[in-house]
Amino acid sequence: MTTAALPNSLIPSPLRIYTVPGIPPAQSGCCSPIPTAQRGVTTTTGFIPELPAKSSAAILDYSVDFTNWLVDTGDTITSGGVSAAVKTAGGFSYDLAVVWAEPYNGTQAVVMLTSGPAGTFQIVNVQAETEQGRTCTQQIIVPISRTTETVDPAPTSTTTGSGETSPDATGGT
Repeated sequence: MTTAALPNSLIPSPLRIYTVPGIPPAQSGCCSPIPTAQRGVTTTTGFIPELPAKSSAAILDYSVDFTNWLVDTGDTITSGGVSAAVKTAGGFSYDLAVVWAEPYNGTQAVVMLTSGPAGTFQIVNVQAETEQGRTCTQQIIVPISRTTETVDPAPTSTTTGSGETSPDATGGT
């Protein structure tokens, strides 16, 4: 497998990666518990992992690793098969925004995020589509620290998770 090139030759930070668990082996008819070392929120529908915080002014990459989910399938994430959406966006100019979303190494979804309201917890849906037609959406929580004041994203031409060019980092679909 070859390494996919990310925008600006980015190498994903190992500090901001969440690994999606594979299907756990059955243990007396129930699934393995979630390790207690992981941070996040356990809801009635599952576990939403909390990744390291970013300041509103920071532009950082966050990754979701689907390797364990794809184990023994021979399947990989398609080129252009990664998208991301901020579920907690309120329609404000300073909302957490997706600058771009791309596959990496066939098993990771890398998302570049900017802005966000200081002192909040933002939920991001990261979706991966595979060559064999599988689709998996993983939610992650990205805390926005109070390190800097809330800022709007820089008005530059960017690429969204769908591969379409948008006029600035805040807009577009």
